[in-house]
Amino acid sequence: MIVCLRLIITLQVLLLLLPAPVLSALSLRGAAAADGESVPANSAPNVVLLEEAAEDTEYADHSQRRAQYNVSNDETGFVSIDESGSDPFDPRIIGGVYASSLNEDFSFTVSLQDRNGNHFCGASLVSKDCVLTAAHCSDKVTEKGPLYAVINRLELSNFSVGEKKPIKFEKLHPKYDVTMANIDWRYDFALMCFKEPTMSAAKVIKLNKVASIPRATSLVRVLGWGDTSKDTTVSQMSDSLKVAKLRVVSNYQCDSSYKTSFRAEGKIIQDEMMCATHKTQDSCQGDSGGPLIYNGMLVGITSWGVECNNRGYPGVYARVSSAYGWIRRNICSLSMYPDPSFSCDEYW
Repeated sequence: MIVCLRLIITLQVLLLLLPAPVLSALSLRGAAAADGESVPANSAPNVVLLEEAAEDTEYADHSQRRAQYNVSNDETGFVSIDESGSDPFDPRIIGGVYASSLNEDFSFTVSLQDRNGNHFCGASLVSKDCVLTAAHCSDKVTEKGPLYAVINRLELSNFSVGEKKPIKFEKLHPKYDVTMANIDWRYDFALMCFKEPTMSAAKVIKLNKVASIPRATSLVRVLGWGDTSKDTTVSQMSDSLKVAKLRVVSNYQCDSSYKTSFRAEGKIIQDEMMCATHKTQDSCQGDSGGPLIYNGMLVGITSWGVECNNRGYPGVYARVSSAYGWIRRNICSLSMYPDPSFSCDEYW
């Protein structure tokens, strides 16, 4: 389901992501095959998964920005990556239920499309003329522009409903390092705004600003239009918006899951990130930038992860509360139609 993707990353990417002291300690748990064969999924630690049994088969994999790589050791013993796998900007979501079947308003979910009209990322409507997405979905990173936002169209082929708005400008979080795009995913936030507001009845979603919400084990949902096949050699895009249920994993547990396998020192899961997982569901390529919601609020932006639905590695999302001040400040200064909850008068 998600967009440009929750990139499927593995060790070389983490090697570049981690600080130098961490890199020296980073290695695979168990030797990777020298001929480049992929490290088996069961080499990852099991994360405790909490889910509602009655719903296990109903919701889908969702993709955060994830790129798939084959891992092998070179002569030096360091990990090398064969990037011959799937395009990291190939959209994907596996399984799931159609949003239209839930009798809820998901019209805040936006499809970002490239110059050729192809869906490649998700986004969330945060004012009548701006959407919030992942920085790695920006034109500055993808060079897919000019970009367009398709609003209030849950079925992308149904051109009789919704709107397609050209993106007038984009603003990336100042701490997002574009020079490290697709390697370092800290502060993975971007605002994209239109010249004119949407005239559709699309809902503007509220943003979470409380760092302690949601707590570990809370039920959250991720939305997107992505590949419905887990097979990286098969592309089965969903024309209809899908929804999956996940459980929040504490940053401590999530960080431990990654570090246990990589034997890494230092923090991998940063404070501006959050994690969520499920025994049979996950976000994946094509779902990047899309919304992670809790109690009707936007709490996360699909960002990255290692493979798709790998039980040892929860999906990682950009934590909205960590960037709330930046989002509010920029909507107040850039949007002509800010949500009243931002109380923008104090900026004017």
